[in-house]
Amino acid sequence: MKNFFLLFLGILCIHTIKGNGLQTIKNEYCSFSTGAPWATFFTNYCFYEDGTFSFQNGYSGGAYYVDYVFGNYYYNDTDKIIILEIIKSTISPIQIYEHKTPSKISIIEITDNTVKIVENDSNSIINMNRKIGITSDQYWFKGWHSSGDRFVFSSDGRGEIQLNNIEYFGEYSIIDNFLYFAITSKRNRENYYIPGETEVFVIRKRIFLRINIKEEIVMIEKTEIEKIIDGTRDWEYKDGKYCIKNEIPEKEIIWEEYNRRKRDNN
Repeated sequence: MKNFFLLFLGILCIHTIKGNGLQTIKNEYCSFSTGAPWATFFTNYCFYEDGTFSFQNGYSGGAYYVDYVFGNYYYNDTDKIIILEIIKSTISPIQIYEHKTPSKISIIEITDNTVKIVENDSNSIINMNRKIGITSDQYWFKGWHSSGDRFVFSSDGRGEIQLNNIEYFGEYSIIDNFLYFAITSKRNRENYYIPGETEVFVIRKRIFLRINIKEEIVMIEKTEIEKIIDGTRDWEYKDGKYCIKNEIPEKEIIWEEYNRRKRDNN
């Protein structure tokens, strides 16, 4: 493993998107839901960096029915249009909420956390929530299995980190060579079969870790989250930028190697 030096001076901001100046669509999750908490209709899009997309449409309430669609997408920056090409789909035999996958999506307005779209040539505008920096990876883990130290991701922006028998739950974004994580709760897992009580953070604890993603592995800087959960690795997301709020002194990074388990579309 190679060690090298990084110097953070002042506030480091990593640009992603600002206003309507969208340059590309990649690693984004857009979601829409309606109904009651006990009976929810939902539509989700995931746009991945490799040019593929997934579409989920379904119902959750006493029963769970969902359609899954996978394919390729093409983004026209000039016209702000996304063209969808379906490769395969799995349609639920019970259609409580029918919402067919469009072939075209027009972007009307986009902000840090929302996007307004029109599907095909409809006159109806759909207001969707938006998360950036999602990954198609499922796990980063040490050794030959994922029951020890690991990083677990879902395509809707939720994540889990387990280090030194402590589990941290929250939301993540992966931008360039940084993993940004907002911790919402944690619990002790020294006893694997009887986890400790969950500690919930009303104000999320924000941390970041430096990473280096390769084809089959991920190099992650070695750290103890308990030592940086106090705000020494704080950041904010505003105006399309992730900004590191604290100056990090020059230091030698010790890298740890994790395996990658990527999404299987078969």
